[in-house]
Order: sequence, then structure tokens, then C-alpha cells
Amino acid sequence: MSAAAGRTTTLSLRNGGTPYGVPSLDPEPVTYFDGGRTRI
Repeated sequence: MSAAAGRTTTLSLRNGGTPYGVPSLDPEPVTYFDGGRTRI
């Protein structure tokens, strides 16, 4: 997620501060890497 946020931040700064949305992550890899843990 941080890579997507960094990319859109750079894109925004290069285009006069235009806001861009950060796309949501696909839930399948999130579930795989999270291992079903709940966040604290």
C-alpha cells in the first residue's frame, strides 16, 4: 500500500497538487500475507 501512496503523492506533486485516490488492495493477497490475524 505504501508504494501506491508514494506513487500517487509524486503524481499529485508533479501535477500542481491535484488530488488522486490510492487504489484499494486486492483482498486475496492481503489475506494470504496477513495470515488471518486481526490488527491491533
